[in-house]
Amino acid sequence: MTQITRRTILGGLAATVAPLPAVAAPALDLQYWLDTADPVQVAEYHAARLAEVMGAMNPARRWRSHIDREYNFALIVGDELKGAGQ
Repeated sequence: MTQITRRTILGGLAATVAPLPAVAAPALDLQYWLDTADPVQVAEYHAARLAEVMGAMNPARRWRSHIDREYNFALIVGDELKGAGQ
């Protein structure tokens, strides 16, 4: 008589489970999103990207962005890091 052990059950399960095919996530079409997104979202996207680029250009500052919807302006500012200029 064959003894059933945890190892034989797990081994049988591993043999019967077929690997699932890899499903690629749909690629984001950035241009389509920029053309169809809400204008405020597009402005926030561009302001955040600009703050990232400014950070690469001048890493001695902490860069952030602000979109003011009431007065209709975007602000990119680089705050001096503590101890950076000393």
